[in-house]
Amino acid sequence: MQSPIDITLAARPDNNIVRMPVLTFSATPSTFTVENTRNNLKVRTINTWMLTSVSPAATLQEFHSHVPAEHLDRGHRHDAELHFVFKYGTTAYAVAVWVDAGSPNDAIRKVLDKKPRVCETSTPSRESIAITDLILTESRRRHYARYVGSLTTPACDEPVTFFILLDPITATRTQINALNLLGNTGNARPLQRIKFRTP
Repeated sequence: MQSPIDITLAARPDNNIVRMPVLTFSATPSTFTVENTRNNLKVRTINTWMLTSVSPAATLQEFHSHVPAEHLDRGHRHDAELHFVFKYGTTAYAVAVWVDAGSPNDAIRKVLDKKPRVCETSTPSRESIAITDLILTESRRRHYARYVGSLTTPACDEPVTFFILLDPITATRTQINALNLLGNTGNARPLQRIKFRTP
């Protein structure tokens, strides 16, 4: 049940889309801290952000990025991927958002402005970020894939329910490059086999 995987039949075929309930959040704009783990930047919001379309609602632990993207989009790899990790007790959810090079993203700019040195955590930001700057509008939050997998960083705990938003956001190539702390190797975990899982 390991992640990431190629999102193929788990998402659609496009001519037979299953209408999914919209993903909903309770998340007021928030200041934040940024931890540089050497592998990625972990962002923790000061205000509580919650995933409310699951029951019980789950609380955001942190979000981070992978460059290049970890999950494939029907064989295509996007430029980057954000993971929002929510938990309620031992139940874990991850909302994944693909990022393509394009228009600048102001929330990512704010995170990069607080990027600390390796193995350090920033002081709380003066600027706030909003979840709507990183996760698209309600109508687009119906368009996602869902499957049961794992975290993609050690210890790769499972099970984790993944929600993969199928409409990417954008950030500039410079912003995406700045999220990549490992240079040419990137920090995307290799693709995992689906094994016994069904879409």
